[in-house]
Amino acid sequence: MSDELVLETQDLTRFWNTFKSLDGFEPECFLQLVEDTGEDTTLKILARFTETLKEAEGHVLEGQINEDANVIWRACHKVAGSANLIGFVQYGVFSRDLSHQIRANPDYSNYIPEIGSFLAQTRDIQFQIKETITNLSEHL
Repeated sequence: MSDELVLETQDLTRFWNTFKSLDGFEPECFLQLVEDTGEDTTLKILARFTETLKEAEGHVLEGQINEDANVIWRACHKVAGSANLIGFVQYGVFSRDLSHQIRANPDYSNYIPEIGSFLAQTRDIQFQIKETITNLSEHL
């Protein structure tokens, strides 16, 4: 695959150049999304994804405070599919696996390190996307 992708949208060009070589990001998934939906819709999906990450972070924090694993598994489950669609496959797999583990055994104390890792990854992806596409909220 070529590292040179010609996009009409500067925002998606910056996204591509930032994330195409990132460990855990699968460029093929992103390319398929752009091909299937077009650039404007891809920007809308990215904008909605960052909102979903922000919501998931809030729910996980709430779940930690209340030691409520059910709130946490729902948050992890919600981001998994979107993450894969965009190309954050490693994060998506981690989120899905964590949601399945918590659903199967909802004892919050069993997953404290994994939940911390989920939060760190969620915050990092949010930050990186927002730094790359500063006007992302305009696409909601």
